Amino acid sequence: MPQSRLTLTILITAISLVDCRTVETGTEARVVDLRIAGNTDGVTIHRMDPGGEKAVLRTDIRYYKLDLPAMQGGYSEALFLIRYNIHDARTYPIVRILRDGTSIQTLSIQDLQNLPEDQGMRVLTLP
Repeated sequence: MPQSRLTLTILITAISLVDCRTVETGTEARVVDLRIAGNTDGVTIHRMDPGGEKAVLRTDIRYYKLDLPAMQGGYSEALFLIRYNIHDARTYPIVRILRDGTSIQTLSIQDLQNLPEDQGMRVLTLP
């Protein structure tokens, strides 16, 4: 019995010495100018919000102004090396592209940033 108490005490002490912390991350609010290249027939763009989707302001037949909100994310970390329970706000789906009411593509902030840029606008080519 004393051996098991000693083992339990050592285990509890070791667990309490492991550094576990929660790190909060997020994105800043931003405006992204988007140009649609290719077939724009029947295309609409919606921003996906927790309260539902909202149509995005179209400034021309091929140009959209995406007003993206700040979003929160984060992760848990142990031993300053191991990250788990990761929620990366850059990868959350934020924009849905629809053609004639049917979803054809969903984009995150990271996807938008990876699009080619032309004269300060991100360019998405649709088939």
